[in-house]
Amino acid sequence: MRINTSIRRRLLSTVITTVLAFPSAHAADGVSAQQLLIVQTITLQGGKNDYGVAVLDGVQAYLAQVNRQGGIADRKVVVKVLDDDNKPAQAEANARELITKDKVFIVFGSIEGGPSNAVMKVSNELKVLFLAPWPVPPRSARRTSRWFFLCAPSTKKNFAPCLHTRKTWA
Repeated sequence: MRINTSIRRRLLSTVITTVLAFPSAHAADGVSAQQLLIVQTITLQGGKNDYGVAVLDGVQAYLAQVNRQGGIADRKVVVKVLDDDNKPAQAEANARELITKDKVFIVFGSIEGGPSNAVMKVSNELKVLFLAPWPVPPRSARRTSRWFFLCAPSTKKNFAPCLHTRKTWA
């Protein structure tokens, strides 16, 4: 599965900038001399959700490529994932467990609205970066979250090719 080039660039740029901005980060932050720990709670529904499984496969394939090329700032990027079964309460419990037990560096966004909002709530509360692969943030994120960052292109940019094609039909 190929991941949108723009999303890859934004994700890597955000992670690299954060790593370089906090050179004193340590294992308690999910950063060690050897690795960066990123976590994700995602809708897999025990492997029955094709979209969630495809997203996870794409994330893992991309991070494997990044790690083959030396990782980020000479650190291997490790992703730990829990299945939220597309349930906000489970996503919130997963995020809380991953952040508190694993001392993560970054939470990489959920792909469904309800679970994503639940994860954002926990990341705000526990002051952990939340990278969201959404083109437009929810209103609550725009107003209240200093821990929320988008790593997806704008909706306008995504739909520009469609609009161009539509214009050629006339």
